Amino acid sequence: MNSTPFFIENEKEVNKQVCKWMFGAAIIIWFMLVLNYLGMFEISRRMCIVAFAVGTFCGISPSIVIRLSKSQKIIKYYNLTCIILCVSVFSTQYRYLCYDAVCGYSELSLF
Repeated sequence: MNSTPFFIENEKEVNKQVCKWMFGAAIIIWFMLVLNYLGMFEISRRMCIVAFAVGTFCGISPSIVIRLSKSQKIIKYYNLTCIILCVSVFSTQYRYLCYDAVCGYSELSLF
């Protein structure tokens, strides 16, 4: 019994699901930015610009790549690259924001 077609179809379905989840994550990022604009969150302007740019690129581009490329390996590794880019950029920005918040808090406590 040859199970190769099963794994090929499974990989295609997994890639489609990952693209859908990444697009959903981009929508969540946009929603958070709208809530920030409405005053529900306090996110810096720099973080908003970075989140919008990276979130939009990494959320929408896999859906475009899956339509243009027939190679499942390219799609899989492109999705993985976009996920790594999002996580690394957002974690870096989070550290800077926490550092700014701690420094700001410590400066206020000195007065």
